[in-house]
Amino acid sequence: KSFKVKNKFYIILSIFFIISIHNIANVDLRIIISRIFLFLAPFIFFNFVMFKCKNYKLIIFGSIFIALINVPIGLYQILFQPVWGGQSDWRSYRIFGNLFWHNSYSFYLLPVILTLYSFLRKKFELKYLLFLLLLLFVDLFTFSRAGLLGLMVGLLMFEFYFKKSKNILFKRVIIVFTILLFFLFYSILSANLDRHLTPETISERTGI
Repeated sequence: KSFKVKNKFYIILSIFFIISIHNIANVDLRIIISRIFLFLAPFIFFNFVMFKCKNYKLIIFGSIFIALINVPIGLYQILFQPVWGGQSDWRSYRIFGNLFWHNSYSFYLLPVILTLYSFLRKKFELKYLLFLLLLLFVDLFTFSRAGLLGLMVGLLMFEFYFKKSKNILFKRVIIVFTILLFFLFYSILSANLDRHLTPETISERTGI
């Protein structure tokens, strides 16, 4: 119901859908359908919020609320490390949160964390700071390089385009320095790990 046949957005989505059908891997039909759904769902939701939702703030606060009520699951996984809630590898025990994979959970938290950060930049409130720190805490325990790097890039881009910021040059320098420090730290850490860039990890990254 959120689509119009002549809408360019709908046409582009249809093209992506056809391309995805013609580039299926030798996997179960369940996985193929799942991946198509995972790819299309965010765009459908975005289209709904932009063009059909009368109160988009309700959607935003709803997504924050859902992320926060699932935090206890992440905390439980950190403390007790259940088999169903995470996976151990060379980085440590990585939590799944309320999803099925650590990278997925980290990317799920990304827009919520950035939204809370934007609220703080507009007007500082202690509750937003507490919510932000809580979600950051569980996000760190996903040990998702892509998710955490995405968060850093998101914060960097936000600061670059935040017009009303004071001392914006200083903040930009600090953020860039933090990202460079992250890469340096990871390169030093990974040099001492036996599983870094092994055939297993390369095939996993290629798959993603």
